[in-house]
Amino acid sequence: MSKGKIDLKDQEETKLVPLENVVPDREIIIRGNLSKEEEAELIETFTKNKDVFAWSASDLKGVSRDIIHHSLGIKHKMKPRKQQQRKMSEDRFLVVKAKVQRLLDANVIREVKYLECLANVVPVPKKNGKMRMCIGFTDLNKACKKDPFPLPRIDTSIDKVEGCK
Repeated sequence: MSKGKIDLKDQEETKLVPLENVVPDREIIIRGNLSKEEEAELIETFTKNKDVFAWSASDLKGVSRDIIHHSLGIKHKMKPRKQQQRKMSEDRFLVVKAKVQRLLDANVIREVKYLECLANVVPVPKKNGKMRMCIGFTDLNKACKKDPFPLPRIDTSIDKVEGCK
């Protein structure tokens, strides 16, 4: 299976459809049991809107700060903490370095120098053998104000929609 492809085993019949003949690896997966009219309409919609898909990290443009800006509510009494550096094996270091470089190249992240507040990168193995890059925000989580409202419980939400269409 090639990079970025979905494993279609144990799923319903599907079909790979190229969105651009010029770039053959830009394909979408659609259900194979659609009528000809449904399939044509779906392909036309995807083709018209192909500019909204991010085919690689370099296609990610981000959202303008004029539209949305997120900031963390930090408790004022908390002082910034620098986590002690974690050691990692050479192979994990190379994976993290490659992922960080890819994100830097795509302008998704940028280098900053906060010497008083640092969080470690934690590479975590996935089921498929690849690595997921996570950040250890334990100290930051402790410094953030808690939301004044709890998240809804999933079992309560499911009970509320029982019998609805």
